[in-house]
Amino acid sequence: MAEDDTKRCSDGDELIAGPELPNGDRPFIRHTANHDIESGIMRPVADGEPMYEGAFHLEPKDNGRYRVTDVFGKDGEPKGKGPVRVSTPAYRENWDSIFGERPVGQA
Repeated sequence: MAEDDTKRCSDGDELIAGPELPNGDRPFIRHTANHDIESGIMRPVADGEPMYEGAFHLEPKDNGRYRVTDVFGKDGEPKGKGPVRVSTPAYRENWDSIFGERPVGQA
């Protein structure tokens, strides 16, 4: 079923975060662009930790409100390009000229 654009908020998704809990989690209430209300608990993603479906990016708006951008699309694939993955034979063959010689072992 096609989504009716007249029922969408012009400001898009918006989130109001509650107080930070002792473990770093925060409760939230989210108002989506099509007027759905969601609530839950969010936690920051640490460096190097994988992100899962349902992850979102917050951009401060005003008065404790945030603009929400989903990290993953409806198909479960990440939005955006992400890091480059180079795996051509030429890249592998020229590793030493790009990064220097590989260490033989540790002393």
